Amino acid sequence: MGKKSEKGNVIELVVIAVLVLAVVGLLVWRFAGNDTTTKTDSTTTDRAGQVKASDGDQLLDGSIDSRFGVALTFKYPKAWKIDQTYNQSAEDPTMRGGSTTLTSPSGDYVVDYAVSAGGGFGGYCSPDDEKGVYASFDYQALSGFSGVSYLETTVKNLDSITNTGGALNTAGLFRTEAAQNTKVGGSICTTYMAGIITLDEATNTELMSATITYKGMAKDKIDAATFKQAMQGTEYEQAKAILLSTSVK
Repeated sequence: MGKKSEKGNVIELVVIAVLVLAVVGLLVWRFAGNDTTTKTDSTTTDRAGQVKASDGDQLLDGSIDSRFGVALTFKYPKAWKIDQTYNQSAEDPTMRGGSTTLTSPSGDYVVDYAVSAGGGFGGYCSPDDEKGVYASFDYQALSGFSGVSYLETTVKNLDSITNTGGALNTAGLFRTEAAQNTKVGGSICTTYMAGIITLDEATNTELMSATITYKGMAKDKIDAATFKQAMQGTEYEQAKAILLSTSVK
């Protein structure tokens, strides 16, 4: 076989160099964010409590049972499962109760709205008797529900707490006045029954609670460490966004 000429070798080297530069340029162009491949972002919330849908996550409108006669609504991701119950007393039709439950795709997070009508509620909590105090708290007022805030709290002395009518290691909706008075080292009596929110005085319709539950753990059973670990991640952010989107018209 004949030897390649020096000119031929030079041409081959030039062609190879051009191809290498073209490949490198393509990779730089793609990694610089110009790739046309569809990207899906996680659902997030802003400080006003607006749920932002990702590219593949449609938002739906939800509400409590219309038979309560109150337009309490919220936004939730299509991937979440929603279930409702409604009960009415046969002896006294004005006595009604029900819940609207939303479950995350993994099943780990549940947002629950519990509503009651026709009844009366009362109770008592004394800081002198109740030893539970707050270890941390954070709250945010709702834009569509006047006088109501989303509140997260953890407490000290969980094992010695006898009165679970206040916010413990929990996340949910509470009256803003109580949330504003919450402080580290303060008694849990500050939020005692503050999660019960009047929706309609004429019919005694009350939002008994609106909370986030993690892996079936009730607010009086989950410890602070587990609670703090649970209050993070995409599904937690979605659960929080649902409650922040709660509105009453």
